[in-house]
This record gives sequence, structure tokens and C-alpha cells, in this order.
Amino acid sequence: MKHRIFLLSVVSAALIIFGCGQEGLVSPQLTQSEQGTVLAKENDDDDDDDIEGPFTATLDLSVVTDPGEVQTINGVLQIRGQVNEGPFTDGDIEGTAIVVTDADIDLATGTGSGGGTFTFEVTKVKGQAVSGSWEGEFEGQFNGPIFSGDFDGRGSGEDDDLEDTRIEGTFTDAPSGDNSMFKLTGTILEDDDDDDDDDDDDDDDD
Repeated sequence: MKHRIFLLSVVSAALIIFGCGQEGLVSPQLTQSEQGTVLAKENDDDDDDDIEGPFTATLDLSVVTDPGEVQTINGVLQIRGQVNEGPFTDGDIEGTAIVVTDADIDLATGTGSGGGTFTFEVTKVKGQAVSGSWEGEFEGQFNGPIFSGDFDGRGSGEDDDLEDTRIEGTFTDAPSGDNSMFKLTGTILEDDDDDDDDDDDDDDDD
């Protein structure tokens, strides 16, 4: 009987020790998994850092896929909803663009204003392969044949490479003035939209 009790005690102790040993082995694995998640997040942040900063690009918008509504009233050419599409042909951005434009141009002077929306479907930025798009708005002025102005967009969609970025800058079709080949100069930034939302919430609370 004493031998049986002794054996049971040894088996129980072994199970306890084995269980503790297993728990000790599992904990480092969980830590490694967590470290892997942190490292992946850091790598994503590094990728964002690689594309941030100044950029230049040339955009070919010579293809009109939808002329929109066009009419002349009192010597002013009015364009509503014209859609142009085309590729980035040079510079730090590769991909395609869709641009929707409204414009009013005085035919006698060649001056006027225009603006609209854009979507840049991007495959590379500064030589780095990416998957995503920027969507935003632009506005500018016609001065004779030259159309130039500003644009501002944000990464759209979830879980794509451009989700937490912004793009802003200036555009011009000088010196050609053909309203099709545009030179873009600007900056790619980290998107602080969440901070802006927090500020708006604070204002609402006040």
C-alpha cells in the first residue's frame, strides 16, 4: 500500500513538473508570434517611409473617355463632367489616372477656372511596388492655353499600401498648353486624418 501511494505521488509530481515545463515552452512561442507581428508592422511603416517625401511625375491625359456636357453661353465655354484617362509616363509614380473636370473658359481671353476629382491607380512609387490608389480633388486656373493649379488626395480603401498616406502638390501643362500632358510636383505624406477627426470631436464637445 505504501509503495502504491509513493508511486502515485511520483506520478502526480511528474505531471505537475511536465505541465509547468510545457507552459514554459509555450510562452516563448507566444512571445515570438507577438514579436513577428510587431516586426511586420515596423516593416509596413518602413515601406511607407520609403515612398514619403517629394516627388515629380508626368501624366498623359490625352484620352477623353467622356466629353461630358459642353456648351457656350455668352462667350464662356462651359464643360461639365469631362472624363480623361491616361498613364503616368515619367517620374516617381507609375500607374494610371482617371480625372473628371468641370471648367469655365472665356473664349475671348482664354482665361478661366476649372476643377474636379481624380483617382490615381498606382503600381509603383519611387521604384517600390505598391498596390493602392489616391483619390482627391484639384482646382486650377486657365491662363491663355496653360492650365495649372493644386491637388490634394488621400489613400483609399482598406489594407492597401497607400491607405495611410496623402498626396498633395501642384500641376501644370506648361510649356505645351495642350491640356493633356501635365507635370506634377508635390509631396507624399503620412495621413493624419485621424488626428483631424479627433480635433473635430474635441470642438464638438466644447
